[in-house]
Amino acid sequence: MLSEGQSLPSIFEPRYWPLVDALVEDYFLSVTSKGLKRFTGAHFETLGGEWHDFPTRNVMTAGDLIAVSCLSVKIPGAAAVRVLERQAGAISELLTAMPTVDATLWDLPEDAVANPEAPASQLWRLLRGGRDGLGPTTTSKLMARKRAHLIPVFDGSAARIGDI
Repeated sequence: MLSEGQSLPSIFEPRYWPLVDALVEDYFLSVTSKGLKRFTGAHFETLGGEWHDFPTRNVMTAGDLIAVSCLSVKIPGAAAVRVLERQAGAISELLTAMPTVDATLWDLPEDAVANPEAPASQLWRLLRGGRDGLGPTTTSKLMARKRAHLIPVFDGSAARIGDI
């Protein structure tokens, strides 16, 4: 929900939809002269396994950490050890308690993610609480890898789940 005085960027106006379609298609489908995808971010949903594969949808994997690196962030080694080993069980429990991979942000009540007691908010705090280099942008990208239709990626000064 937009606050008073806020507005959506003009790119969301219908007159720009053909441009948006073209940009998204270029991002995901354009290749180099060697046949490689031009943008590494186009591998975010597939590198190391599909983000929604049944066996790993509620487990943070090394593939998830590597896929996030395609979005120009770094997962520090200490954070990787914590996420994949020390806190793996707690992370899996929270992912299991979150809405399914098919759930979309716009189809759920706002408090399904923003409520401090919601599993998504708890996972945000758990990932951010390690003080080992998982900043807000990296955390949002890691969570989006597990729930692509539910968790938005936040860059820069955008609002974050922990700020809601």
